[in-house]
Amino acid sequence: MTNALFHRERRQCCLGKTVIKMSESLAMKRILKVEKKKRVDTHVMIEKELLNILRREGFNISNIVNIALEEHLRRKGLLK
Repeated sequence: MTNALFHRERRQCCLGKTVIKMSESLAMKRILKVEKKKRVDTHVMIEKELLNILRREGFNISNIVNIALEEHLRRKGLLK
């Protein structure tokens, strides 16, 4: 899974320090298979040290990138 914390009984998830309702999180609904994933293939460059940590801990890189990107866009007010 991911390092995001999900509470089924409360239907909310914690993305970093942000707590949002699952119904508001695109990434978490799709990671948890509540909705079908709508991903596209793209190329990004990730710092080697960060990638090594993700691989060492067994994280799904696509899930982590989607969770982090969603959190960043919410903080910037670009995603509501």
